[in-house]
Amino acid sequence: ILGKEKDIMDVASFVTTDDGSILYVSVLYSAVPPATYPNIENTIYRIVRETGESTALWTSMLGENRYDLAGAGYLLTVNGDYIVFNIKYCYACGGHDAHNIVVLNTRTKKEILMTDIGTITLLPDEGVFTYQKLAPGTVSCEPGPGCGDDGTMSVMKPEGAVLREDLP
Repeated sequence: ILGKEKDIMDVASFVTTDDGSILYVSVLYSAVPPATYPNIENTIYRIVRETGESTALWTSMLGENRYDLAGAGYLLTVNGDYIVFNIKYCYACGGHDAHNIVVLNTRTKKEILMTDIGTITLLPDEGVFTYQKLAPGTVSCEPGPGCGDDGTMSVMKPEGAVLREDLP
């Protein structure tokens, strides 16, 4: 189902359709043939649970420049032919903290890459998705690492107007 010819390192994340009939899985592999450091391939699959049929929908090498030296794709939501995933920071790649979100049309493989957005809602019947921009803010926290003496920590959180974009 997930490519027997590759060594699976980790399952980064998964989501299912509302009815549970389709599973989307983000898998990390050792790249074959070996690539540049960190030598990790990330593939997102769609798996039809009734038949076990799997289809690779998206593939990226960790650290790849098209995603700002980013790491693995972590699935957030699915609606119809569209999935949304967050591309986390690649610790091994150094450089910057990416807040990359990809909206992928699983039928056409077209994608939209956006940065610093949250509260994403897919509206395929209207041909759009909605989102809010991320802005620096603070949240309450329990005492411990990362929590300030005042009981708060800095975060990026959705704020402001709800914006609309066409789906890919």
